[in-house]
Amino acid sequence: MSLIAVVMKAPNSATRFRCASSLLDFGFVNFSYKKLINKNDIVKNVNVNKGVISNVNVIAENDVGALISKRNDINIEQKIELPDLLSAPIKKGDVVGKITYTLSDEIIGETNLLADRDIDKIGFLSMEGFVLNKWFSLLR
Repeated sequence: MSLIAVVMKAPNSATRFRCASSLLDFGFVNFSYKKLINKNDIVKNVNVNKGVISNVNVIAENDVGALISKRNDINIEQKIELPDLLSAPIKKGDVVGKITYTLSDEIIGETNLLADRDIDKIGFLSMEGFVLNKWFSLLR
């Protein structure tokens, strides 16, 4: 966290330094930078309809953080906008949802949620292989 203090119309440099120091002390004592989510953090695993793989991990597109009052950091709310079921095909990096962080009903950060891998739509041949694989696993 970096802070900048600007003092204008100070009569001398000692007063300017004292006021700037006081402003910076106030900022560092009362505020902090809070990391809310890191880029590529897995947010959720979502089921995929008609895909060769039955689920996909959903990851954060960017780092999200905010400068907040130290007294309010427990009041941060997270809202994930994401469907319960996705439909194949899905490409790695497709935007599938959004995550938003709010503090006192004010948005302090948000980022898109992305699919972490490609999932092709299941076809006749891949379905046949899937059924045979399940059938053979039952015989074991």
